[in-house]
Amino acid sequence: MRKHLAMAAIVAVLAVPGMRAAVAAGPQAGEVLALFGQCFVETAGRRDPLKLGDAVHVGDTVDVAAGAKLKLRMNDGSVIAVASGSRVTIAEYRVGDGGESRDATLSLGEGLLRAVVSPLGARRISRSTRRPAWPPCARRIGSSRRGRGRR
Repeated sequence: MRKHLAMAAIVAVLAVPGMRAAVAAGPQAGEVLALFGQCFVETAGRRDPLKLGDAVHVGDTVDVAAGAKLKLRMNDGSVIAVASGSRVTIAEYRVGDGGESRDATLSLGEGLLRAVVSPLGARRISRSTRRPAWPPCARRIGSSRRGRGRR
């Protein structure tokens, strides 16, 4: 009887780390590149701490605690830096056509993020950005580099 309990305990300990992948909401979108402090991922109502190298999936919500930082390397090579006190949901992340197209939707619940987006395979870039109506973007009009540096 003791042998059976010992075997069950060992199996349970070994199975727990792999359980998050089993309940993942969707296909893998990227992985944890770097982190500092407490960062969590919510998948199908379950909240787990993130570790270096952990996978993040479509449908996951990443929560970065106050004082923490997180960097994700996405499947297309793009790097998403998530600031302290931020909450981001990976609604969609697909790379297709041999890396020549990308369809990504990240929902920023609160906080700040920075995306360094990798070029597409054929350097054909198609961008669509939705910006809030506030704050109005300041743009310098009439500035030109023509003539500068020549004497």
